[in-house]
Amino acid sequence: MFDYSGLSATIGQPEKFNAWLESVQRAKGFEHKFIHHPHRYSHLRKFAYFPQLLNDDRPFSGLDSDRPWTKMLRFIHPVSTLSFAGTMPPDLSMEAPDLLRVYEVLRSKNIAGAERLDPIAFFSRDTFIRQKDVLTYEADIKNILASLLAAPNAFDPSSPVQRLAQEVEDPLLKETSKALLNTPPSSSVFFSGLIHLLSELQVADCLVRPSDLLFVCPVVLAMTRCISSQRSCSTLIATNVY
Repeated sequence: MFDYSGLSATIGQPEKFNAWLESVQRAKGFEHKFIHHPHRYSHLRKFAYFPQLLNDDRPFSGLDSDRPWTKMLRFIHPVSTLSFAGTMPPDLSMEAPDLLRVYEVLRSKNIAGAERLDPIAFFSRDTFIRQKDVLTYEADIKNILASLLAAPNAFDPSSPVQRLAQEVEDPLLKETSKALLNTPPSSSVFFSGLIHLLSELQVADCLVRPSDLLFVCPVVLAMTRCISSQRSCSTLIATNVY
């Protein structure tokens, strides 16, 4: 008899993680199956926490206080990371607004191939736009980006891919000294910013709620039973790569 436990993970290079997990399972005589699904249908937004941008020394007055945005949490457009990538990451993905922004910059820079990606012409007007239609559009955008990355001058500041990365970068991060952004904050600066970060997450309704944990507990329970069971056990690993 088999127990099936599901582990859904959104990670890069899942094959490496799976190789380790498979070796552990097979060493114990358990059956192991790996399912790789390359797309997320509920997107993950990418943000970075920069406590060194906090210049507010006023005392914290509570999560529900009316405090101005501290600007420590910044959105990271996936294409902005291509400035130092060298090659197209296989797990790079973008939401529809991110794709639209890339298209606008490609057209403004007169990049070859961008003209056929006009959303009005690309998507059918007769039906609703489906997620798989957006994925097709994303693939065409990524093909153009891959060609830009393959250019001999890809790391030149004036190259198309570098100018594209600069255009889609967060405005505040673009104006901030790279030395400041790339220097790890001291422990005191890091920890003093955490309460402000929690406050901003609270305002943005991004804190994990007890109800969110209800979706995790059944999986954890199933995994616990599988591990503690003396019977033969099979693991089913489903990964979403973003």
